[in-house]
Amino acid sequence: MGVLSGAGNLGGLALSAPSSTSVREVDLGVVEAAREVLGEYRSQGEVVLAHAGWIDLLGRTWGCVVRGPSWSELCLVCEAGEGSRVTTVRMEVTEWRDSHAEAATEGEPETEEAPREGEESGSETGGAAQERS
Repeated sequence: MGVLSGAGNLGGLALSAPSSTSVREVDLGVVEAAREVLGEYRSQGEVVLAHAGWIDLLGRTWGCVVRGPSWSELCLVCEAGEGSRVTTVRMEVTEWRDSHAEAATEGEPETEEAPREGEESGSETGGAAQERS
């Protein structure tokens, strides 16, 4: 039961990020369901399997991370009664970029521009003037 509650918590965390989550029940064991998931990704083409493997030591939860042209997905296959639960969290590049662009600039102090070629910054000029004196 702890594995299933962990997967449920993952879904809650995923909802706070810029993503979409889908959950489906299948009448297959974890190994067969994982094989089916990988086959679905393979048939899409232009995807890269970044990571895949067992999440727990008992063989009840398997997961993978897959990257597509403009998205990444985390997929978990968990034992659920007679079958398995397949949870997929998709993160689109544009959603992630748009949501983090605002957060990246909030609360940051304004920075000075770097001096252009041939110009000196104020602190360097002051130091140079003192050395010449």
